[in-house]
Amino acid sequence: LRMQFDVSATPHSIFTLDMPKKEQTFREALLSRARAAGIRKIFLGIESGSDSQLKRYAKGHTKYDALMAVKKCTDLGFDIEVGWILFDPLVTLEELEENLTYLLSNNLAKYASYVFNEIRIQTDSRYLRLIKSHQLKTGLTLLSDKFDDDTLSYPHSYADDRVVRLISQIKSLEEIFRKIHYPLKNLVRFGNSGAAGEHASEARQLLAQVRTNMVASCLNLVHAAQHDPLAFSSVSSSDFELTWRDQVTLFQEKASRIAAAILEAEQNPLAERILGAAD
Repeated sequence: LRMQFDVSATPHSIFTLDMPKKEQTFREALLSRARAAGIRKIFLGIESGSDSQLKRYAKGHTKYDALMAVKKCTDLGFDIEVGWILFDPLVTLEELEENLTYLLSNNLAKYASYVFNEIRIQTDSRYLRLIKSHQLKTGLTLLSDKFDDDTLSYPHSYADDRVVRLISQIKSLEEIFRKIHYPLKNLVRFGNSGAAGEHASEARQLLAQVRTNMVASCLNLVHAAQHDPLAFSSVSSSDFELTWRDQVTLFQEKASRIAAAILEAEQNPLAERILGAAD
């Protein structure tokens, strides 16, 4: 009996630029043994491709460290999934551009669990202290005093109004995408041996394609916000909306075909959710 496992890891537990060579060799050997022992996939909490944002997040790694960690894992044959938190109250358009460009130029968008996440500011966290200090220095109120018991975090706003408008654009269009993306992602979590069976490869390719396309669309919107504010508030926003809707429509159609094929073989609640979302 050969069992397989998925694990989570921090990028700096795998590689940092200042890690001694002997330690790097030791950790690579451990990874190789872990792969042989049955670990199939590693979830890496990268969270950002901007070093200034990573510093705010206190992640303990740089964007270069993260890229090297991904390379070491994929070279050893691990499947990879990466966590991403694109938006925090202090994020700038330049950091958003850096994030999205990093994902595209390093072919990482396809691995992202979900790119367009907002940070959850939790009690006693370093980020909570950072925001409170920023508020005292600037006089800006970015943080709600009321703790949200449902999300276990503090609601917040954003320092840059252009970021607020960009997030508003994304939120207005992402609901149907989320309803399909998450069940499809869970269907292929265990590859061909999971619920998707022989359709797992096609579904994974679809997820990789739509993630990459949506990151590229968002990068175009960020560029519009940086270089042409009037276009960002009108024409480019409309272009983004049309592009996003076209991508989601195509995603719906392809995901629905995969879900229907899975349901022909056996009942599956995740496949049923995909078809329900598409109705």
